[in-house]
Amino acid sequence: EMMAFLPAAAIIFRDGGVTPLPEETRLELPREGLPKLMAQGTWSPGDLWGKAAGKGSILLASRLSLALTKTTTPTVRHSSSGQPSAPQVRWENSDDLSLYTVTTPCAQVAAGHLSDRVVTLNDTILEVGPCSTGFAVAALVAVDGHPTAQSQRLLFSLVGRSENTGWTWREDGKMLTSWGRNPKVVEGISCTLTFRNENPEGQAFALDGAGNRVSELKLGRDHGRTEFELSPDHQTMWVEFDFRAQP
Repeated sequence: EMMAFLPAAAIIFRDGGVTPLPEETRLELPREGLPKLMAQGTWSPGDLWGKAAGKGSILLASRLSLALTKTTTPTVRHSSSGQPSAPQVRWENSDDLSLYTVTTPCAQVAAGHLSDRVVTLNDTILEVGPCSTGFAVAALVAVDGHPTAQSQRLLFSLVGRSENTGWTWREDGKMLTSWGRNPKVVEGISCTLTFRNENPEGQAFALDGAGNRVSELKLGRDHGRTEFELSPDHQTMWVEFDFRAQP
């Protein structure tokens, strides 16, 4: 469920938590006659991005941009401003693993085939249980902009399959015949999260969709290491870690 990650994405964007990728893929469109070209239906932006994707994982490993230029035909250009010593964004793709990760001091994100896998992102370890589709997305983000190890407030999000109540599919499974109704149903996923945090105290809370604390959850602490186990029984997609000193 993409909407579930808007809080984490907003924090990363607001704080500039990810260094811009050095690679850029730019779609250049003709400034003159653009409406006419689109009306002719001889090309579409989706087709052009699809051709650019022929260069492997370029669309997942580069910045995407759009420009109106004096060119007479749509063009896709690739450029690079240099390669950082430690890329923060990685894309792994093989027969048995597709995994997109973001690893920074303030944010650790993993998306892809996470079912029954262990993923290590810096000092953060994700041990994800089985997912019905094999796909899930997890994110640990520092709310206060400090590195995970020093942050006093962090947000953890984990989502796999989600759908509206009463969704029905065509027999071939390729198209919905009914979009169903509210409420949305979300698959619960088991996960063990281990990360380093140097603050002496800590609490964990399950959050509802409005960000309100619903219940306090068990949090393990051992010499700067924090271990947390998320269960479907917790009935949440979001967990707040609060390491502020309690009065």
